[in-house]
Amino acid sequence: MRASAPTDAGPSGAPATIDLVTVVFSAELPLLVLQARSIARHVDADALGAVVLIVNDPDEAACRRALEGMLGEYGRFADRVRIVSPSALLERPDGFRARLRAAWTAGGR
Repeated sequence: MRASAPTDAGPSGAPATIDLVTVVFSAELPLLVLQARSIARHVDADALGAVVLIVNDPDEAACRRALEGMLGEYGRFADRVRIVSPSALLERPDGFRARLRAAWTAGGR
């Protein structure tokens, strides 16, 4: 059974898509290969937005290199994969840290 595109329309009127987020560390890379192959084989191209891989490994650089080396496992979705570090998620200009910093510098006003 293949996953099909959602029938609901998003805010722009375009079909809604799903973004997949996976927290990754090196010990589970073989399982991520299985997940990538399953996505490539079973997910409808119109149903998938981004694939976000969050590197949570003591050796982030080595894990990132391994992930970059397996992008081909995602098949037609390889160009939708984004590899990010946890710190990148926290440093968004509109994120929690920015709001906390703004509240701190405002002196609690």
